[in-house]
Amino acid sequence: MDLLGILYEIDPVETRNFNGADGQPREYRFCEVVIDCSEYNKMTGERYENLVPVIFSGKSLDQLANFAPGSRVIVSCHPKGGSFTPPEGGKSRRYVKIRAFGIKLFADPPQAPSSPAPPLPSAQRQTPPPAPPAPQPAADSDDLPF
Repeated sequence: MDLLGILYEIDPVETRNFNGADGQPREYRFCEVVIDCSEYNKMTGERYENLVPVIFSGKSLDQLANFAPGSRVIVSCHPKGGSFTPPEGGKSRRYVKIRAFGIKLFADPPQAPSSPAPPLPSAQRQTPPPAPPAPQPAADSDDLPF
């Protein structure tokens, strides 16, 4: 899944320490980034705010160092969901986290030229062949009074 938008906010990198499955201490670094994917009403120009938080970690966190807020970007990501039950009991809740695995600068498509392009040499105008003459009615079969 790709998100196209503007880098709205980049939070500081956070580090969490934990013990791995082998008992060795491990470090996990991540950063939350907010992408502005707002849309605009085509008729009124009204803005519909759509700020999407995305988690960057690992290699994608290294890629993020090349970008600054305000950059137009394409973020390649995937949603990750789950559920939990609060410790005090009650209804289980669901959550969604969007994890990025790549980011690149969005390049605007090239603009159409403002003046029309000259015709290609092979596309010269060809005149259609002359139409055959219309059939003439026979003079002796004319029975109209005028």
